[in-house]
Amino acid sequence: MSGDGAGGAADQVHLGKSAREPDTDRAAIDSQRLSDRADLASGLRSFEAQAAGAQPPAKNVATPACDKMRAAGRWNQAWDPFLELDPVWTDEAMATGIAIYSSGLFTPKEVELLSIALDASYTHMCAPGTRRHIKGAVAVGATPEEIMETLKLCVAQGVHSCNLGIPILAEEIDRQGSINRK
Repeated sequence: MSGDGAGGAADQVHLGKSAREPDTDRAAIDSQRLSDRADLASGLRSFEAQAAGAQPPAKNVATPACDKMRAAGRWNQAWDPFLELDPVWTDEAMATGIAIYSSGLFTPKEVELLSIALDASYTHMCAPGTRRHIKGAVAVGATPEEIMETLKLCVAQGVHSCNLGIPILAEEIDRQGSINRK
């Protein structure tokens, strides 16, 4: 789908860019998409919360893990809607991830490669995050080969979901066919 942020050919055609557009253009486009999504989400959050009869979240809730993510330069503005709607949950979620950045267990390169794997995984597919972490990995010494091996692991993981999903799809198609023949 054009404009989905995945960086596919449809985005390039829609934007009138060649397949080799400069990184700064892609980064600016990804950043604008993230900002547009955050603006849209903000309006929807208010509407949905009101419609559901939800009370606005308490203000001035301590979020130390979120604060640590910001201080480490790891905060993603796409997380702002979560923080706004449920600061306690968001802080707990951030607390599970901050250790990778602050424990010292992993080298900066390993942290970036793990972050690429998460953002590029078939369950996440976050183009702006993948781009940010690839740039970060290169900046801390990762080779293109190391980054490609990381991305290949993501593809292999996705193939396993096809191994699970395609037989289920075939069963459902057969089941629907037998229902329609009745």
